[in-house]
Amino acid sequence: MKAVNIEDALHARPFRPFTVEIDNGKRIPVKHMDFLLLSPGKGTAIIFETKERFSIVGVENISAISFE
Repeated sequence: MKAVNIEDALHARPFRPFTVEIDNGKRIPVKHMDFLLLSPGKGTAIIFETKERFSIVGVENISAISFE
C-alpha cells in the first residue's frame, strides 16, 4: 500500500469509513478521517480504534483498504 492511497481515502468528500487490512490479518476500522494520522515521512500510520486505543503500523505493512 502507498501512503497516497491512504491519503486519498482520508480526504475523499464525502468521507466514507474504511477498514485498514494489515499483513498479519488484523483489520482496523477507520470511522472518521481524524482517526488515522500519517507521520510526516508517510512511513508510519497511527490508527485510533477508540479514543484511548490505537495501533501504530508501518505503511508498508498495510496490505489493503476496503470501504464499508
